[in-house]
Amino acid sequence: MCLLWVWGGIAPHKTKTLVWQLLHGKATVKGELLKRGIINSAHASCPLCNKSIETVDQLFVGCKSVINLWYDWCNEWGLAWVMLARFKELTIMWNNIKMASNYEKVWKTTMFAITWTVWIGRNEVVFHNKVWDKELIWELIKLRVAMWVKARWQDTASSITDIYRFPAIGANAIKFNVDGAANGGSGEAGIGGLLRNEKGEVLIKFSKAIGRGDLNLAEYLSIREAFILFSSSIWAHNHSFVIESDSRNAIRWINDPSKTPWRLRKWMLHIEVLKKRATDWKIRHTLREGNREADLLAKEGVGREIDLVEFHNPM
Repeated sequence: MCLLWVWGGIAPHKTKTLVWQLLHGKATVKGELLKRGIINSAHASCPLCNKSIETVDQLFVGCKSVINLWYDWCNEWGLAWVMLARFKELTIMWNNIKMASNYEKVWKTTMFAITWTVWIGRNEVVFHNKVWDKELIWELIKLRVAMWVKARWQDTASSITDIYRFPAIGANAIKFNVDGAANGGSGEAGIGGLLRNEKGEVLIKFSKAIGRGDLNLAEYLSIREAFILFSSSIWAHNHSFVIESDSRNAIRWINDPSKTPWRLRKWMLHIEVLKKRATDWKIRHTLREGNREADLLAKEGVGREIDLVEFHNPM
């Protein structure tokens, strides 16, 4: 079976080399070391799930910690996916899926990004006793896809980056990136954010001062502002709604209001009311590197005398 397509990918050479080695059974997974007598069976288990001997197929298409990454990416793109039994079969099927040109570039790059990020994460667990952090792995995958695509197609970088930002939400969904900023522990604070459609077009932009407060308050209120603006917009009744924030604390409090600190309770109660107006919504974490525009708007909001709220209607 011809696998030369591996070398035509846009991933870095070392990543393509790894995929080539994995497809030809040349990677030093624990199962191979066991065959060579370098380790015994007691030390040959998968380092991520510890349920069976680690082989290429077990690690990349058998380990639940990794399987979920493939499924999550397909869910992001609105695709149903059935996990195959062999890593080689997965890569071939992934590479043969046809899409519009720009989307296809991102899609094919993702297979390399997931494989490379999983392998690096696995090595951190094996050699440095690190803990497998699925959320961090997920964010690193998205970041690598964006960086590799942008590096390869600089002439179309902006449109490709927009596709990456919003790869699979669909025509009836929009996404709010929000952030908060504060000067010191309880200094002047601001919030900012941008609402985009699936094409990456800006629908709403805001930058506001919130007075004095800490970073957690600013992050939390930026999410509340997103709910306020979305629920009062023309898109509230016929679009689903995604919020992206780089604050794990704020996301945890939104998803589980019972964990919200008492000092934020009055805003929590308001957010709970706003949630009911947005019938189809979800919130997810993004790395700070992927949230730079919202971060800039939040910093501009610190000390702002006149609130900035802009509405656009490109749809």
